[in-house]
Amino acid sequence: MHSKLSLIFLITCSYLLACNVSYAQNISKKRDTKRKLEQEIEKINKHIDENNKNKKDALINLRLIQKKINLREKLVKESKQQLESLETRIKSTRKEESLLQAKHDSLLQNYSKLLSLAYKTRQGQLWFLQILSSANFSQALRRTAYLRSFNHHLQNKAEAIIESSDSLKVKRDTLEQLKQKEQNVNKARTNELKQLKQEKSSANNIIAKLNRDKKSYLKDLKKKKAEINRLNKEIAKLIQEATKANLAKKTKQTTDNKSSIDYSLNKEFEKNKGKLPWPVNGTVLESFGNRNHPVFKNVKLPFNNGITILINDNQDVKAIFDGVVKQIVLIPGYKQCILIQHGNYFSFYCKLEQVYVKAGDKVKTLEKIGKAETIDGNSQLHFQIWKGSKVNNPEEWLK
Repeated sequence: MHSKLSLIFLITCSYLLACNVSYAQNISKKRDTKRKLEQEIEKINKHIDENNKNKKDALINLRLIQKKINLREKLVKESKQQLESLETRIKSTRKEESLLQAKHDSLLQNYSKLLSLAYKTRQGQLWFLQILSSANFSQALRRTAYLRSFNHHLQNKAEAIIESSDSLKVKRDTLEQLKQKEQNVNKARTNELKQLKQEKSSANNIIAKLNRDKKSYLKDLKKKKAEINRLNKEIAKLIQEATKANLAKKTKQTTDNKSSIDYSLNKEFEKNKGKLPWPVNGTVLESFGNRNHPVFKNVKLPFNNGITILINDNQDVKAIFDGVVKQIVLIPGYKQCILIQHGNYFSFYCKLEQVYVKAGDKVKTLEKIGKAETIDGNSQLHFQIWKGSKVNNPEEWLK
């Protein structure tokens, strides 16, 4: 019975150990995800505070709060999964505790029987007489060996009970820690749900305000659409001109090393898809592609060829990869803009107050190329990535 129980215990422990390793890796991943989400929320809170200190742009606040709601919902989902994982872990730990308790009880029972036997034969004279009454010397040796073996076995059983008792205590401590952790996660989740409710309420208040000022916002939107269309046409024209100029230079086999394009960068650029550094540290305010107005459901916003990143004041803008500065242009509504070529790829940086480079300069990854302009208390960078004449989603390229 005891050996069978030990075998079951060993098999179960081996399985649970493998589960524990997987559980630990999963917990580490979830902890990293949770930390990143919390950092993003903290960053958004700072932007909201800055916006409130200055112009108090309701639309910017709404976009930020909506992003925060999205992140908060992910946090709530993470905490729910964490609770489910903890419940599974608590269940398996209770199972381990139950097996340890059964093994411990079995050891105590066996030890009790051995003690009872030892008590019955406790007088040393009885053992001595047993040895003396042996039929021959060989039997006397066997009886002596048995006596030693019995004492050794008794000692081993006592040590096994102590070890089992210690293991049981460790397992019970682990169980208590898991229960405490479960309480903490439950408390944090309750707080997250409370904040989520408040954030949704804030978003609804802003939406109500914007609806009251709908005429004014639609007028501003019309102006914004014209600026975006002008920007898109200008960039398409610049890239077309740059592509034609480079093709002409390649045909003539120009020797101008300063501004010549290194087309071997194509493969290197492509290899770094999803790994390129961000040009600034901030929060994506306007995403790539087709978008609906965040408030007026029947109003479509113009196609966004890039992303708009809300950043802290006085932040330098950096090149995302090695390349050559093709052009620096001034575009109404977007201030100074820099076009950098990386082989057949282009990166475009707009809304700059200062520019640190000039056309023809070779730049390196993360080299400072300019400073974002602060308008009405908000600093923003509009950023695009092109492959030839085809626009790409920058967020797919940045890490």
